Formats: sequence, C-alpha cells, structure tokens
Amino acid sequence: MKFNIYIKILTAFFVIFLILVLAFFKYLKSVETKIVVNAGKTTSQGLLISLEKELINNPKSNWDAIIKKKTDNVIHLIAIDSLKLTLVQNNQLNNGEIIFLSGTTYQFLNEVIVEHTAYKKIGNTPYALAYNFSDPGEIIFNYMNPVLKQIVQHLLSKSKNTWSNELLHLEKIYGFPLHVYKTKSKYLPGNIINSLSTKRLVFETNKNSSQIVILYYSFSGGILKIGPLSYLPVMARISDVMYYFIGTFFFISLCLIALFSLLFVRNMKKVYQITKNFSQGNFDFHRKIGTTSVLYGLYRNIIQMGEQLKELIESHKQLCRFVAHEIRTPLSTIQMATDSIKRKNAEDALLNKQINSIQEDIADMNRLVSTFLIYSKMHSNELKLKQSETDIIVWLRKLLESYSSSTFEITFHSNELNSLKAYIDENILKHAVTNLITNAMKFAEHTISLTISLDNSHILLHVDDDGPGLPDDGADDIFSEYTIAEDSGIGDKHIGLGLAIVKKVVNLH
Repeated sequence: MKFNIYIKILTAFFVIFLILVLAFFKYLKSVETKIVVNAGKTTSQGLLISLEKELINNPKSNWDAIIKKKTDNVIHLIAIDSLKLTLVQNNQLNNGEIIFLSGTTYQFLNEVIVEHTAYKKIGNTPYALAYNFSDPGEIIFNYMNPVLKQIVQHLLSKSKNTWSNELLHLEKIYGFPLHVYKTKSKYLPGNIINSLSTKRLVFETNKNSSQIVILYYSFSGGILKIGPLSYLPVMARISDVMYYFIGTFFFISLCLIALFSLLFVRNMKKVYQITKNFSQGNFDFHRKIGTTSVLYGLYRNIIQMGEQLKELIESHKQLCRFVAHEIRTPLSTIQMATDSIKRKNAEDALLNKQINSIQEDIADMNRLVSTFLIYSKMHSNELKLKQSETDIIVWLRKLLESYSSSTFEITFHSNELNSLKAYIDENILKHAVTNLITNAMKFAEHTISLTISLDNSHILLHVDDDGPGLPDDGADDIFSEYTIAEDSGIGDKHIGLGLAIVKKVVNLH
C-alpha cells in the first residue's frame, strides 16, 4: 500500500472537516440573523399594527406628524411601488401581513451589522410603514454614545478657540482622527447635512468595501467628524485568546483527523494485503481487524469469500486429478491392447490402418487431458516453473527432430545465432512450442517456419505457416480461453485452451 493513499485520505478528511466547520459557522450566523429578525418581529408587530389603525382613521396630510409624534422618526412612510419585492412578498404585503427584508451588511470595528426592515401596508393605500429595527446608525450610536458624550462634554467645557488643540489631545487619547465642522459647512457633503437633520448619527463607508470609516455626529457646537477609521487585517483583529483558541482547536482537530485516518488506512492496508494474497492463490494469509472498525464487515466478507474460493479450488483440483486418472487409465489399457493386436496382425493392412486411427485418437485424448491439467494448474496457481540454464538453439533443433517424418516442410532460422542461453522450464515451454507448431500444421498448406531472434533482453520466437491466416476481427481474441479458429478440413479434437496456455507460459517466463 503506497503512502500517498494515506495522504489522499488525510486530505479528504481535512477537506470534509473544513467544509463542516464553515457550514457550522454559517449556520451560527443564520441563527444569529434569525434571532435578530425574531426580536424585530416581536417589537415591530404590535407597533406597526397599532400605528396603521391610527393612520387609517386620519387624513394622509396628518400622517407625517402622527408618525413623528408616535415614533420619533424611527418609522417612516414609503411607497409600495418603490420596494423591490418578489411576487410572494408582494402578495403577503397586500394581504395585510408584515414582511421582513434584510439589507446591506456593514462592518464597524469588530462588529458586523445587517440592516433588517419590517414593512406593513396601510389599509388599501399604495403606502407602507417601514420600520428599520436594526438601523446601523442607531446601533453605532448606542455603541459610541459614551465616547461621544465624553468628547462633546469636554469640548463644550472649553472655549471654541482652543478646540483645535483639544481635538489633537483627544485624538491621542481615543486613537482616531477628530474634527469639528460648522453645521452648514461647505466642506461637508450635502447628503450628510440633510441626513443629520433627522438622524443623530450618519456614517460613510469605504468605496471598495462595507467597512464604516467615517462617523458624523451633530451636537450644539456643530458637527463632529470621527475618522477615517483604520481597519487591521483579519488575523490582527482576532484577540490573542481567540487566536490561541482557534489555533488549538485546529491543531487538536488535525491530530484527531490524522489519528482516525491513520487507523482507517492501516485497516485498509490489511484488507489490501489480504485481497492481494487471495489473488495470488494464497488463501491462508490473514490479518486481523478490530470488530469496531468500519471495515470489519468488508473484512469478514472477504475472509468468508476466501474460504469458499479455497474450498472450490481444492474441489476443482481433486476433480481434475480424478478425471485425468480415470481417463488415462482406460486409454493406457486401450493403447496396450491395440499394440498387442497390431503385433499379432502385422500383415493385415486394413486392420493396421484401423488400429492406427484408434491410436491417433488415443494420442489426441492424451493431449486434451494434458492440456486440461495444465490449464487447471494455471488457474489454481500450481503451475510453477522449474527453470534451468538451457541453450535455446540446441533445444529447439532437438524438439524439431520429432517432426522429421511430417509431410510439411518445417524449417528453422536462427538468424546466425549459434548459441543462445536462457533459464527456462523445458517441459512447460515444450508444451507451448509444440502447441504453436501443431496449430500451424492444422492450417498450413505446405511449409512451416520457426524463426528465433534476440531483441535487447527478449528472445522472440516466430512460428509461421503458408496457410490462409486469421481474419482481422479475430486476431485479438485468439489467445482468449475457449476461442477456436474454425477450419472445416480439420478433424482434430481441441477445446480452445492451447493458445491461452501458451500466453500464460510465456508470461511466466
């Protein structure tokens, strides 16, 4: 099992953990927003309903005065057409329900402020009451009120001629820029002056973000400007306690993830080793896995599967040995009987011809049994090579001597190689080469040629014949099991395993 699998699993665990943490924080944020909205619903519902009833009973010309008197401009009048509502929200508003909308999100120092506004339609009129129950200006005012009072009281206790010096002194104390303008100063934006006529505090945000950088506060001595406020990087704004808490949390979490993933990978490695040994025929290989592991069920199934496969393969081997023994015994008896008859009737040509046919069939049956046994050993991993150093050239020439009486012209080309030594299992490789030559004899017209060559560290043996060859669509499947190249002129017995065994023998070498 490669180490990079552990790294991949560890990375996957960490990514999943990070996603869960982000989802958790997002959930907390949504809960916080929901709490604010629910609190706003509690305070706004009765206020908006009672105010609507009073406005309906009065002419529209008196509405502004009533709203100002009752709510001190906390609630204002708005045309419904100016609102950007969905179809559902529009239907809810027209049905007399109160709808709640979230607005811009602002950042003020370490606080995040989200605008939330409640809307209630006034009877059948095209107007609605708008109640901003989380007005950023009011929230900032309440947050800064103690500081504003101290600054204003300090300035009002001094002569205006000394305010410049006093402001410099206060800047050093509070750590942010301070400036006082006249109420109608030309240096102030017009929208700020207009807003301060109805609000106690107005703010400006950074052009590229939602950070509140400047505050304007109206008092009897003019308009106090606070800012621009500077914002530290995100990590710098986190307190030391929170920083160490987050760092410790992530470190412990990473250690736990590493531990659990290591345990998981260790068990996975055991499962991998078991399946690898099973694939090689070693069904006695075992590695224990704890019953509490998530892989225990898979482990038990694999062990049970291995035991069943072992029993099946063992029964298969016993069957193969039994079949081979039971077939070869009568074949040997028939072979000896035909040899005896042939010796006693050597002059009877017709009888000898029939006996030769029987003996050829016996030889074919023996070859089929041998092929079947080798195939069985090949799939039960019992086919082991007994290799020894052999001169391939000499070995092939000796092998071809057994075909000297063949009606085909069999030639051997060694490409000027006088000697070529390699470690081979002579008996197993003989079966493969003989199979190739036998196949060539089935389809050849007159000639068969064997050519041996050396390609770097590989020995190549080509068996060619002058027969019709194979169709293009069947060439890729010829080494597959139970694939037979049909030829109506061939009556030999074969089951389509020969070339599959040849491929296995070559791969083993």
